[in-house]
Amino acid sequence: MLDTFFRLDEPLNNNNAHVRRRNSLGVALDIVYQAKGQFQRDQLRQALYLGEYAPGSQYVPAKELMDWVKRWKMVEVRHMFTFGLQCLWAAFLLELRSKSDIKREDWKKWVRNQLSESGWNLSVPHLAEKFCAEAGLSGSFATLLFNANERFGMQSGMDEYSLYVYATHNQTNQVTLFQTGIRILLQLYLRFFPEHHNQDPIWKEMAERPRLPLAEYFNYLKIKLDDHKWSVSDWVIWIYQEYIFEQHEMIALEKLRYQEYDTFKFYFEDGIFHWPTSKTPYQEPIRLAGNRLNNCITMLVDLGLILQSDEGLLSLSSEGENYHEEILERLRNADKS
Repeated sequence: MLDTFFRLDEPLNNNNAHVRRRNSLGVALDIVYQAKGQFQRDQLRQALYLGEYAPGSQYVPAKELMDWVKRWKMVEVRHMFTFGLQCLWAAFLLELRSKSDIKREDWKKWVRNQLSESGWNLSVPHLAEKFCAEAGLSGSFATLLFNANERFGMQSGMDEYSLYVYATHNQTNQVTLFQTGIRILLQLYLRFFPEHHNQDPIWKEMAERPRLPLAEYFNYLKIKLDDHKWSVSDWVIWIYQEYIFEQHEMIALEKLRYQEYDTFKFYFEDGIFHWPTSKTPYQEPIRLAGNRLNNCITMLVDLGLILQSDEGLLSLSSEGENYHEEILERLRNADKS
């Protein structure tokens, strides 16, 4: 089974599915290895997304695996992006369910009221500066675009992963969900603007994937944020229209057409959002999409390459260390050639 999964006989070729799987398994082994016996399963996401196992505990990948870790990091970036949208979507559904019908202009008023009550009725750059100041970061918006990634860590308690955890404990609080969605979507832009600006090849490849392309989101924000007067209310209303309402309608129509399955959560007619009266109340589940590296870790435990203590701490077995080194060696040899 180990020979089948790792295929160490295959020469390095990123277009080879066996090699891609081997390198992904190498990432799973590396995350556990670099934690020096202190890794727990629930640290996977922050290790990938933030490069931290916990506040003050850094994950520094083996240099041979940097590109593959970056690919799996991009998986988490996309998951966090959709989670921010999910929070705004859930907040809207909670509001619509409480009223049954909302006129479009009343919905816009609801957005503005939410922002005014939180003191966020600012320009987008000024709100970004406010979020960073609350996390202990100072500087202008232009400066923060190139510094937030390195300094916005878990110790602040305001990073996107910590916001995700907080939102999962407040799934029926529409104010919390609304604010969490805004924070995540704006902070994600700050954190990964350098990769977008520099057109990092891996960022570009994965950000341009057609399903909810991150590149389009970043491109549009960059254009609009050249005007420091772009308001948060206009930005949020644009997000709802572009990434939530239109996506909901498109996907619901596809499922109705091809699967004959009605997934509409609201209907819009004559300028009014309607709650479907014939349906039972729906609440958007607040969660991140599953990460397949979790499955890899489970498989590696079953195969004996990762050991799990009674306390739930993971470490590599001697054989796991050998496989980890074998993968790194093949990557090193490929670089030399």
